[in-house]
Amino acid sequence: MIAAVEYWTAKGLAYTAGMTSVRIGTQQYGGVDMYASCINITTGATLFTQQFGTAADDFFNSLVIDTVRGVGYLVGYTSGNAPGYTNFGALDILLVAFMLNNGTLYYYNQIGNQYDVIPSSMVVYPLDNMGYIAGSYNGVAMALVVNLNVDARNSPVIFTTWDNRVSKQELSSVRSQLTDLGA
Repeated sequence: MIAAVEYWTAKGLAYTAGMTSVRIGTQQYGGVDMYASCINITTGATLFTQQFGTAADDFFNSLVIDTVRGVGYLVGYTSGNAPGYTNFGALDILLVAFMLNNGTLYYYNQIGNQYDVIPSSMVVYPLDNMGYIAGSYNGVAMALVVNLNVDARNSPVIFTTWDNRVSKQELSSVRSQLTDLGA
């Protein structure tokens, strides 16, 4: 099922993403996996299709392409364990970074806690290498600011809001952290 399309017009490419329960890439990981494909707009040729996921079902919500860094991001959620991670106890955000030129996995990131953390959309700002994820946390609206540097995989979350309740101290803290990162 194709759920998203992003265009890199300057290169004549279209990226599609979604979910599948059959093998369409080089490997199937679980019952339902996320996938990304790249299609040449002029010829219609598929340049790559890659599946990503865990041994559990993985659900796709958003595709973002960063043409400055040449990285694509799939954002969804899982109850499984991404490589190098252990599920935090419920549904966790699953962030998959892949290379736009060939679909190769760049890295996985898994973000969660004991409650369901479900993303709905993501925006990337390549110049500061930050991702902004909106969604829900235990049924309440949330927003995350995520460091997208591969070196920050183990401590990616810079700032969170739950139910739009943000204190002046929290805002001051995130400004300080972004300044420290050069943003």
